[in-house]
Amino acid sequence: MIRVYRTISRRSPDFHRRPLIPLLALALSLSGCVGARRSDAPGPGGGPLVGAVAREAGPRRDPLGEVGGELFTAAPDRSTYVPYGGEFADPTVASHHVTRVGLDAVRSGPGRWRESRASCAGGNSTPVADQILERAADGSVALVETIEHDDGVVTEFAPPMVLLPAALRAATPFRQSLRMTVRPLEDRGRVRMEGPATQEIVFEGTQRVRLGAAGFDASVIRMTLTADLGSVKVRTVTRAWLAPALGSVLEQADETASMLGIPVRTKAKHWALLQPP
Repeated sequence: MIRVYRTISRRSPDFHRRPLIPLLALALSLSGCVGARRSDAPGPGGGPLVGAVAREAGPRRDPLGEVGGELFTAAPDRSTYVPYGGEFADPTVASHHVTRVGLDAVRSGPGRWRESRASCAGGNSTPVADQILERAADGSVALVETIEHDDGVVTEFAPPMVLLPAALRAATPFRQSLRMTVRPLEDRGRVRMEGPATQEIVFEGTQRVRLGAAGFDASVIRMTLTADLGSVKVRTVTRAWLAPALGSVLEQADETASMLGIPVRTKAKHWALLQPP
């Protein structure tokens, strides 16, 4: 995905132009650039946070009841995220800004919306990705396609890849089989890579999270996505902390790509929501 999150990336020399699949449609996009501020508060991984951002503030509790797609559609039209942890606790590291267009129309019914993401550093904004999401009639939220401007590719999901079903119950993981197709952005009629994929979503529980001076309970969701794109095999494990009216407040993702059974690229990406005004 993008390289301006908290990213640790190791590639083989032969893998330098093979884009990995997108992780999660909790996209970050353009709403104007702001500078991130350093904070001494420890983050979930133990490192300092950048900015007045969310952090874990209590033990995780066992899941009760269910959660659903409204945790995505209730998010604000604009959000700002910053990387956190260890070597990336630097105020010059790019922040991320998200603009959600068309989300109002799907908060009360089915439809699609676009999330545009940009990295911002030093007052400059660089478009990174655009994603098309949809809310189905049953209330589930899924990713239709994503455009990665850095790599010049568009990835299509058929059927759309579910990010959160209408009702995800504690003891019942959600599983989905789908097909991924990666195309060059300049020629969407051509296929670069394609193959089957599986998605599993688990509701792990709730956790008290502090966002600046405010505290609230966030639902912890784990998503495991595996894809077989011919010679490239990809596995991504993502944990997201989702809060009502805010959407994602924390996310931790680990991604591994392999060729012929040998890992050729790994990534760890952590980001947190900047304290809202």
